[in-house]
Amino acid sequence: MDLAGLTLRRRHGMRVVKATYTRLPPLADAIAFEELRYGLHGGLLETAMMCYLAPTLVQLEEYQAAPPAAPLGDALVSAEGAAAYSWLAEDLSAQGVAGDASHASAALGERLVRHYARQLAIVVTETAQLPPLTN
Repeated sequence: MDLAGLTLRRRHGMRVVKATYTRLPPLADAIAFEELRYGLHGGLLETAMMCYLAPTLVQLEEYQAAPPAAPLGDALVSAEGAAAYSWLAEDLSAQGVAGDASHASAALGERLVRHYARQLAIVVTETAQLPPLTN
């Protein structure tokens, strides 16, 4: 997103606002901090939202939780560490999952989707209020 946003800004004079659920304020008391921060792919947040949005695509029958992609000890380098590396799902675990989706449900997914929709509406409103670009 960073590179795409900068490219659009430079080449086309566009303002690009980068907003992802991983950086927006979380839904209070919904997901533990470690899981929210490091359950990067197929963890509770993504899986719960998919249970709500596209339940037929979620298959938890043979699901095995994988450890979150947290830095080890004081390490700076990890998938989402202070010095993050670019990763593919298979880099996170043998199953391509990082996190624990075992408690995912459509009810939690609905709460998350509604929460992040409200957050994105605020992003759009605040973006519309920014001063015009000068070039």
